[in-house]
This record gives sequence, C-alpha cells and structure tokens, in this order.
Amino acid sequence: AELLVAVEASFSSQPVKMPGMKDTVRERIMGMVREVNPETQWKVMVVDKVCCKIISAAVSLSDIMDENVTIIENLEVSPRQPMPDMDAIYFMQPTASNIQWLLKDFDGRTTYGNIHLYFSSHLDDQLLDMIKGAPAVLRRIKSLKEINLEFRPYESQVFLMDDESSFRNLYAPSLEGQRAQEQARLANKLLTLCVTLNEYPCIRYSNGTTNAPQIASKLQDRLDAFRRIPGTDWRPNEDSQSTMLILDRSVDPLCPLMHEYTYQAMINDLLELDGDRYKHTIQTAKGDSETHDVLLNENDPVWPKLRHMFIAEASSTVTEEFKEFMGKNKTAGMAKGGGGSAGLKEMSDALRELPQYRELIQKYSLHLDLGKTCLDQHRHGGLEPVARAEQDMAMGEDADGKAVQPVAQLTTLLSDGGLSPMIKLRLLMIYMITQGGAREQDRKRLMDLAHISSEEEQVILSIQHLGVSLTKAPKKFSALRPEKTARRRKADEVSYELFRFRPMVYFLGQDLLEDKLSRDEYPWIKDPIASTSGVHVAVGGARAPSARTRPKAGWALRGKEEKKDAASTFAGPRLIIVCLGGVTFSEMRSAYELTKAHNREVIIGSTNTLVPAGYVGKIKELV
Repeated sequence: AELLVAVEASFSSQPVKMPGMKDTVRERIMGMVREVNPETQWKVMVVDKVCCKIISAAVSLSDIMDENVTIIENLEVSPRQPMPDMDAIYFMQPTASNIQWLLKDFDGRTTYGNIHLYFSSHLDDQLLDMIKGAPAVLRRIKSLKEINLEFRPYESQVFLMDDESSFRNLYAPSLEGQRAQEQARLANKLLTLCVTLNEYPCIRYSNGTTNAPQIASKLQDRLDAFRRIPGTDWRPNEDSQSTMLILDRSVDPLCPLMHEYTYQAMINDLLELDGDRYKHTIQTAKGDSETHDVLLNENDPVWPKLRHMFIAEASSTVTEEFKEFMGKNKTAGMAKGGGGSAGLKEMSDALRELPQYRELIQKYSLHLDLGKTCLDQHRHGGLEPVARAEQDMAMGEDADGKAVQPVAQLTTLLSDGGLSPMIKLRLLMIYMITQGGAREQDRKRLMDLAHISSEEEQVILSIQHLGVSLTKAPKKFSALRPEKTARRRKADEVSYELFRFRPMVYFLGQDLLEDKLSRDEYPWIKDPIASTSGVHVAVGGARAPSARTRPKAGWALRGKEEKKDAASTFAGPRLIIVCLGGVTFSEMRSAYELTKAHNREVIIGSTNTLVPAGYVGKIKELV
C-alpha cells in the first residue's frame, strides 16, 4: 500500500487546537441550517427519528429557532401542514423508506417551496435514481449534500450509532448470511464519525473475533475511498494521527452482567429509565405529588461530577453540598429549623419550603432521591452478597486475595427465594464465563437449584455465540491480568469491596496508551502514518510529539473541580474505542479514567448502551 505522509514536514511544537466531539457536531448541524437562506427568510426543518436524536444531542431547540426555523417536523408524519411559501431543510438517513416519505410530500400536493436535502451518509445511485424519477421533487431541489453525521454525541466522550438490532445482526447464528451487510453498515457509520472528527485513524482490532477484523478492514477501505473522491475538501489531521481500537463483545462478555456501584451505572441498572429520561416524583409544599420527566445528562451541571463516583460517595457528596447550601443561605437555614444533623428525609422536606430556589432545589432533590432509592434497592433487594460473589468470581479471589469457592457461594444465593430470576440468571452466566464453562452435571444442578426454566437455560447456553466455552476448560477466565497486584484495584486505593472489577476496555486502552498492547492480538489494518522525515507518528505511548487542545465543555464544574477534571490540553492524539454490540456505563467510565490518567482524549462508542437486563434480553434473541 502507498505510504501516506504527514502534511507537515516535521511535528509542530505548538499545541493543536481540537474542538470537542459535541462542539464539532453542533457546528456541523448549525452550519447546515445557516447555509440555507431563502428569500422569504423563514424555513422549515424535516427530520427522521435518527437525525432528530443527533440534533437533540448537540443543539438546543432555541439555537435552531434563532436561525429562522419556524418548526421542526417529523418526516414520518404525513400529511403535514402545507407551507408552500417556505423552503424546507430535509435532514435524514439515505434509506429507501425516507426517500418514499420525501416523494410523498410532493405527490399531488405542494407541501413546501424549495427543498434542501442533507443526508447523514452516502446516498447511493439507486436512491438517487428514485429522486430523479420524481419531477415534482427534482425541480424544487436547490441543494443536495452528504454531511457525514450518522452518530450522536451521547456524552462529551461517548458516541452512539443508535441501532438496537445490531447485536442480533452481528452474533445470531441464524443471521450469519446477513452479517457482512451489518458489518458494512457499521463501517459506513464509523466513516461518518471519522470524517466529522477530521480523523484518519490508525485502525487496530481484536484479532480472531467474529466481527472486528471485517469491520476494521471495511472501514479502512471506505476511508481510503473517501479521500480519493474528486473535489472533496476533507483534510484529516495526520501530523498527530489518532488510533481507533475496534473490539468485539467477545473480548469481554462479562462486563455487561456485573452489578456496578458507580452512580450512573447503578441508576441505569436498578431504576426504570427511558434513555436518559427519568420520571421523578416530588412532594409539593401543599403535600401533593407531582411527577416530572428529568434528563440525566450533561445539561445538568451536577451530573458530570457524580456519575462516575461510587454510590456511597455520590450520596454523601450531594448531602454535604446541600448542607453547605443550607448553611450559607439564611432562608434555607430558617427552613432547616436550626438542626445541624438533618438526614436525607429532613433535607428533602426543607427543600419543599424554598420555592425561590426552585431550580437548585429540584437538582438537589433529584440526586438526593436517586441516591436514596438506589441504596434502598441495594439493601432491601439483598444485592450485597450477590455483588460480592460476582466480584470474587470475576477477580478469581476475594477482597483479601484469598481463593474462593464459587460453587459454595452460588449454592447459597441460588437457593434464596428472595432473589429475582433475572439476578440468578446473571449469576449463572457470570459463573459460566469466569470459570471457563462447567461440567454438564454441575450446570444442571445449579440450574435446578435456581429453578431455571428451559427457556432461561437456552439464554445461558447462547453465550457460546460470544466466544464463551460451555464445557469446563483447564484455564479460568479472570479479570486479573498476569501482573495481578499491579492491574487490579487494590484495597488501599479504593476502599470498597464491591468495586474491584474493571472492564477489559480499561486495560486494553491503558496498554495501548502505554504502547504495550499486543500487536499480534490487536494488529493494525495499515501501518501508522509517517512524517516526511520518515518518523512514525506516536499513536501509542504518552510521549507524542504534539499536544491537542480543545475548549472546556460548557458544563465544566467551577472552582477546584474545573481545574482537576476539565483538562483542556492533551499530551497526544485521540484514542477512539469502538465496542461492537453495545457499550456499558462502566466501559464509558473507563474512557474518562484513561483520559484523566494519561492526559489523552479517549472517546468510546457503540451502536447502543448496554444495561444488564437488556444484555440478557439481547443474548436471548440469539437463540
């Protein structure tokens, strides 16, 4: 293959300004809206469901309305109110169904005046021919562009491609004949990520796995083809080449099953959420109940500070900050009644008496209630011995470093009639993964003990499609790496017995950033780019020759926390981690931990988020 060289003859000694992912997506969307300037001034925006999510993740409704957009319409609702005097911006995925919805808007009626078509990814010739075959549409088109934006910034360092069906398409044996099509589709989506972020990454992948090698190869082909398109103005960053690590879920089938005790992960595991939307019930000053939809995301300035804390730390942090607020505010002090040791309930009662601080009150009230609810479910649901057994099996030892007998632990837990079938199912799956399978008679005995149904047994057996052995092998799976004491969470580092396990993503990212990742197990698709002086760009270790700088996020915490957590300068190129088949909240947390530890921007993403019950449900679909 032709050796690509960096644009610069030598590495710059100055920091390279790199906007954050959310800022980049926002500017791309706003640029699309701003470049449509009809004579009538006002315009309409029509979007499909996927593109609506992309917009919502990065841009506020008021920002779009400020650009003379009168209304944002759902493409899949027809007929809509005709506005023939207004131009319409269509932002949608290039699919046959979306093109049909577009044509329907002008089939025997004039819904809008001029139209401007913006596709989230490549529009193929067949779909283009559908548009050409509709004269009523064709004569109204004033612009047609591919803006390469088929992912959404779920968080500042997390992207999602929003496809819940991908897990089944990638791993179900019955769909093996369609797997290549799914791999190609994901490669197309990842191409839009690279183009939007202005990255031509060095791609590495988990070798010997079902999907990662194929997707990595297809993505490389698409990146090279995109660069060759005549007239393209894409000039990716090459003097500080990023790395993309594509991982198959079989690399870590264990992580999505574990009980995780950090704030964000625990909330998503134990409470009912619709995406990042939570129904929060509060008591008004009059004693009535009110239920509000609240969003648990970075628009809440408290959320980024709490989300990766251990649940006990998160709860105590909110409590202490609220007490500090009560102590500093005279009216709040009066409501407190002079007591200096108010508990969560007393503080929540005091909150209801302070309507003049409504917005702040709602934030404190929300997080006080969330922490209390999670801790109550942990205590009353009997989850502590469950979580301890999970940690012991995953780590291959207990908190004191002593060998464990998982069968004895499981026998006690599976006999507990108070544990839900889902908890027992997760325990059995964790046992099978961590112990490298089990003898059939042992597996049957444990399943009988848990009163596992034949349907649930099939779910357990289906983990073999993720590379898990069902029969006992001599070597056990362990989250401990060969250097045990150096790799695990030590008791003197984190004083929580239930917080010892780390996802494999953390270790792989750490090894890559320290230039220790095995090149046989995680090979490159293509050699890293070299400068014109023949020096390879440092894509692994921390001694990269140039730094990247980007603006601090708008939600950055003030004071000391801002300086500590919102670093604006990075010591080297980006690392982009792709988890095929879904990403867990603990894996998301790992990206932030790696960024903090190595001063490198680490972005992680997948098709969707994974919570334990949802993961079990997806494995069930593989049957």
